[in-house]
Amino acid sequence: MEKEIRAIIEGRSIDLIETMCEQIGERLKSKMPAGSKTLSVRVRKVPPPIETPSAYAEIQMSWEIVDG
Repeated sequence: MEKEIRAIIEGRSIDLIETMCEQIGERLKSKMPAGSKTLSVRVRKVPPPIETPSAYAEIQMSWEIVDG
């Protein structure tokens, strides 16, 4: 799965960390082992391109895995 995540991160430019998080989550969700119930993905941008001084911007998304 690491190669799949790296391909998204190093692939075409993505403006929003929300978009990147969703793409990573959807890719991983399709590869989850049988019986998995949830998936959480966290993406952090260091430093974020914002005017307010901040060490990082972060988003976390979670998915419920439904069998069938």
